[in-house]
Amino acid sequence: MHTTPMISLQYSSTAMQSKDIRLGKILLRKGFITSCQLENALQSQQETPFRLGELLLQKGWLTEEQLKQALQEQYWRKEGFWVIADARKDEVFIERDRR
Repeated sequence: MHTTPMISLQYSSTAMQSKDIRLGKILLRKGFITSCQLENALQSQQETPFRLGELLLQKGWLTEEQLKQALQEQYWRKEGFWVIADARKDEVFIERDRR
C-alpha cells in the first residue's frame, strides 16, 4: 500500500518569519486577493477611516472567513509562532518560534 507523505509548508522567507507582517502580504500569499486589489484598497484607505480588511470586505473582494483566517495568522506571527499548514488536510498547526 502506497501512502502519500504529509505535505507541510513552513513559510521560511525572512518576510514571512517577521513578527511585524502586514495583513496585505498574508492575503496575497494565501491567494485571497490580487496585487491590483491590494493596491486599490490601500489607495482607498488613504481617503477613508476604514481599515484594509474592512475595505476589502466592502468591495466584495474578501469574505469574512478569509479575513478571519488572515487576522489569526497575523496575530500568531506577532506572538512569535510559526504557522505550518498541512495542504492535504487543510489544517493549520501553530509552533512557537524558539529563536
